[in-house]
Amino acid sequence: MARVLLVEDDESVSEGLATLLRLEGFDVDVLTEGRPVTGTIALARPDIVVLDLTLPDVDGITVARAVRDTWPALPVIISTGHVQYAGLPSLLRLQRIAFLQKPYVVDALLATIAALLR
Repeated sequence: MARVLLVEDDESVSEGLATLLRLEGFDVDVLTEGRPVTGTIALARPDIVVLDLTLPDVDGITVARAVRDTWPALPVIISTGHVQYAGLPSLLRLQRIAFLQKPYVVDALLATIAALLR
């Protein structure tokens, strides 16, 4: 099954999502900060990244752009609870990037993962 890198600073959300994804058969790596993302991608080689935009150490837009610049084919699902987020519209125009507004149901996440991995 596919490997997911889940980047989510809310521990209860990340634990719940990681558990659900594992139950669906995914291998899951979890980060709670954005700075280690590129190093983790280089080592773990995930098939997809699920990225929260509001991280404690760095803006998720910055992380998403670094991922896209280094691994242009790596699918990224961006999620946030904020309706307005500067820089988001330009990211969403790129290939293999999707957006889920929080809170979202797990079925929506699974469907988005499936669509991006095709």
